[in-house]
Amino acid sequence: MTGCFCAFTSLTMLTVNRYVFICHRYIYNKIYTNVMCALMCILCWVIAFLFELPVLVGWASHYFDQKSHQCTMNRHDSFSYAMFLSIALIGGLILFMAVLYVLIFRRIWVRKFGVYSLNKDDPLWLRKARRETLRSSKTLFAVFMVFTLCWTPYVIVSSIDITNSFSEETYLFTTLAIHYHSSLNCIVFILFKR
Repeated sequence: MTGCFCAFTSLTMLTVNRYVFICHRYIYNKIYTNVMCALMCILCWVIAFLFELPVLVGWASHYFDQKSHQCTMNRHDSFSYAMFLSIALIGGLILFMAVLYVLIFRRIWVRKFGVYSLNKDDPLWLRKARRETLRSSKTLFAVFMVFTLCWTPYVIVSSIDITNSFSEETYLFTTLAIHYHSSLNCIVFILFKR
């Protein structure tokens, strides 16, 4: 579970990196030095450990889940901990990343609008600004959507299946989607980048 939490926080850090690179380029090189990147990696592990700490102090436990076929958090042992993880870790970070991607999109739009508005004699300047904004943003949007589509089913299933009545197939699908996510980014980049 700690490794899973670390992967999740690492993905969030990548979104922050993209945000700083696009929206605050002037401070990017000051923040993303070798030392700071190493500290950010350590921070991901510290955050992951903190999310796992409640298990060590008895709030929850781990077990082999027969439905998802993996060792994982026992969501039935402590439903409050399962909700905490689903809402705070997964839901909160997805919302945080969504806000950052909206800010990135807005920044790209403002820049493209500014550049193309310099040529207002061209009757298509606004259409060109929109097209360039969408072209520049589609990879970021696709990465975020793949992430959200892969993780959201797990959040929903683990949040609403209080009585553990959902089928084994449902749990296998949501677990597969989470693990499949790490394989999809390279496909997104291949499809959306020339």
